[in-house]
Amino acid sequence: MGYIAIILFGIIILLVSRLFILRYELGRISKDLQDLNKGITDKRLTVTTLHKPIETLCQHINFSIKIRDKARSDAENHEAELRAQISNISHDLRTPLTAILGYLSMVKDTPEKAADYLEIIEGRSKA
Repeated sequence: MGYIAIILFGIIILLVSRLFILRYELGRISKDLQDLNKGITDKRLTVTTLHKPIETLCQHINFSIKIRDKARSDAENHEAELRAQISNISHDLRTPLTAILGYLSMVKDTPEKAADYLEIIEGRSKA
């Protein structure tokens, strides 16, 4: 009877130890996830214990982080492309407008050639 009590006591100590290790691991993972969400770190979650459900959970979280990072990167690339397109459109508009303003200035300075300049202005405006 004494051996059974010792074995049961040993099993209880092992189970309680395992419980504390798992609780510690979950707390560490939770803190790492908070740091990741706050932008303090960008490291992925790791597991130091052999517990399949926790390993699977961390894999799913890491995959979600990967998807989030890719979406963020894609959005930044799209924004950069959009800015470049806006810059090109702005340049494409400014060039003919500058020419039109130049011809309008010439119309004011030389009224005798106004008809010629107005035709040029009209052509540039249509282009």
